[in-house]
Amino acid sequence: MRNCIFCGEHVSEKTKEHIIPQWLMRLTGDPNRQISVGLNLPQLMDGTLGSDPFRKFSFKAFHFPACSKCNSAYSDLEVMTKSIVEKILNNEDISVKELDVLMDWFDKIRTGLWLGFMQLNKNIADIDPKFAIDNRISSKDRMLAIYKFDHVTDGINFIGSDTFVFQYLPSCFGFRINNYYFLNISFEFIFSKKLGFPFINKFTQIQDTDNFYLELKDGTNAIKHNVLPKPILDGNLHYVQPLFSSKSIIGDDKNKDDVKEFYSHNEFVNNYSLDIDLGKGAIFTKKSNQSYTPLIQNKETINFSSLESLSNKFSFETWSKMFTKMVYEYQNYLIKNHSYLHAYDNETKKKLKNKINFSVHYNKTMVEMYYRQKIR
Repeated sequence: MRNCIFCGEHVSEKTKEHIIPQWLMRLTGDPNRQISVGLNLPQLMDGTLGSDPFRKFSFKAFHFPACSKCNSAYSDLEVMTKSIVEKILNNEDISVKELDVLMDWFDKIRTGLWLGFMQLNKNIADIDPKFAIDNRISSKDRMLAIYKFDHVTDGINFIGSDTFVFQYLPSCFGFRINNYYFLNISFEFIFSKKLGFPFINKFTQIQDTDNFYLELKDGTNAIKHNVLPKPILDGNLHYVQPLFSSKSIIGDDKNKDDVKEFYSHNEFVNNYSLDIDLGKGAIFTKKSNQSYTPLIQNKETINFSSLESLSNKFSFETWSKMFTKMVYEYQNYLIKNHSYLHAYDNETKKKLKNKINFSVHYNKTMVEMYYRQKIR
C-alpha cells in the first residue's frame, strides 16, 4: 500500500509525511536520533527475529507517501498543535478550543501510525484499508487521558501501535511526550449513549463490504456517572467527546443528510455541543468521583499546573508497566466487545474470531513478557 496517507488515493505530486512531525522531534531531543518503532512482526512470525527484536529508525526516515496538496492542508494543524504541546509541557493552561485541536491531532497521529506500521510490516495482517487520515479526524467518539510523570528523560514513545489488535482495530494507543503520557481511544458512538447523545440502535452489514449502515436512536438526555466502558488508571485528566459529523455515517448523501437533520433538531445535542455544524459535541471531563462536566465554551481553560505527578507515587519502572498494561488491555477489550461480530455471516464471523483470539493472546503474552523484563 503506497497511497497517500492523508486521502488514501494514489499520490499526486509526491511528498513525504513524517507521522511524528519534525517540530516534535526537536522538542523531545536530537532530531537525528534513532527510535524503536516496535517489534519486527514479519520476522517474529517467521521465526527469524534476532537478538534485538525491535525495528530501529531515525526520525527523519520514519515517513510515508503523501500528496503535496494534502500535506500542505495539514500544516495549520501542526502549527497549532506545536503551540499547544509546548504549553502543556510548560504546565500552562490551554483552552477548550485548543484541547479540541489536540484531539484532532491525536486522530491524525493514531491513524497515521496505523497506516505507517501497516507498510513497515508489509501488511502482515492482510488489511484492506477503507480509510485514511482525512476520514478519521473528528469522525468518531474519542477520549484523551493525560498523565504526568516527572523525572524522566525527554523523548517519545508510542505504545500499542505495533500490535495485531491495533492493525485490526486502530482505536487505542498510548503516546509519551517527555514527561506527559497520553491514552487515546476512539470508536464510533462508544461514549454517546452514556453522555445522553443519540446512539447506535441497529447496524446492518452492507453487502460484499466490511462496512455497516447505522441506525441511530434518540439519546436519554442524561449524563451518566461512569461514561468509559472500561476503567482507566487514576491520577489523570481525561476528556471524552461525542462526535456526529457526516464522516461518522457510512451511506449515500441522503442518509448523511437525514443523520445531520436528526442531530440538528435534538435540543440536548444543541445544548451540549461545541459546534453542531461540524458534528462536535462538548468535551466532557471528570475529576475523581465527581460527575462529568461538559465544556461547551471554547475559551474555558484546562489547568495543567495542578496535575499531580505520578512520580510521587510510583517508580518509573512500575508506572511504565502499568501504563503499557492499560493500553494493551484496553485494546483487547475493544476488539472483543466492539467488532460487530454478530452482524456477519457465519463464515466471516469464524475468520474474524480466529484473528481476534490470536491478537488478544499476542497482547496478553507481550504484557506477561514485559512484566518479566524479557523485553524492554
